[in-house]
Parts: sequence; C-alpha cells; structure tokens
Amino acid sequence: MVGTMESKMMNGEYYLRIAKNENLMAEIRKFADRYHVCGHFTGIGAANKVIISTYIPEKHDFLDHTKEGMLEMFTLTGNVSLDDQNQPVVHAHAGFSYLNDKGDIAVIAGDLREATIGYTGEIVFTPTKEDLPRQFDPDAGIDVWKLN
Repeated sequence: MVGTMESKMMNGEYYLRIAKNENLMAEIRKFADRYHVCGHFTGIGAANKVIISTYIPEKHDFLDHTKEGMLEMFTLTGNVSLDDQNQPVVHAHAGFSYLNDKGDIAVIAGDLREATIGYTGEIVFTPTKEDLPRQFDPDAGIDVWKLN
C-alpha cells in the first residue's frame, strides 16, 4: 500500500485502487518511486476535478482546461519513465464524460495533468523489465523516450 492507495501484484501486473479525494497522477508517481518501476498503465474510475492539457506545437506549450463535477473516467492510458535525475515521470492521456448544462453527455479529453479521484480509480500497471529514460527532443519541443 502507498498512502491510501491499495496495490496487488497478479500475473506480472500491479492492480492499483486509488481512493476518493486522492490525486491520481501523484499516487501513480509515488507507486512508481516506491517500487522502482517503469511501465505502462490503463484505468477507469471517476473524478471530481481534472486538469486536461492540449499541446500547442507552434508555442511549444500546453493550454490547460479545468473541469469540476461528476466526471466519469472512461479511459486512461499512460506510461511511467525516468527523467534525467532518475525520478519517475508520469505521462497520461484520459477521457472523462459528464452531463453538461442541458443534461447531455459531454466529453473532455487530452493530456492529463491532474485528477482528483471522486469515487475510485482502478489502474492496471504493467512494469517493464528495464528502466525507460526520457530525453529532450528539440524537433518535438518536449521530453520523449530515449530508446537508444
């Protein structure tokens, strides 16, 4: 267990349950740091506040979008790699549905910066056998996997 997050290893994968009011990204980062793992993950759950970013290539910057309320996390996919200080970096994309002012289902999706869990977060984390470092790519303007 890390904080109020529960975890269990089954069949070579970690199953994580992140508790209500916890920060999803911070909990995954703590988990990766504690167990010294890189890898990829998927998940579902619910949040009550999210910050989703859209990358603006011309500016080499992100535009943040904040949404609060009952947010159904219908998809979460991401990875954990290491920065140049060997610290875990969590990179995730997610989609959340919610009811808009007209009572219709609407969606917010993109690069996940933060998510506060509303009820629960259920994550399946598949570790890599090796570390996965990141490096800056001047063409992309962001840090990417260093594979060679």
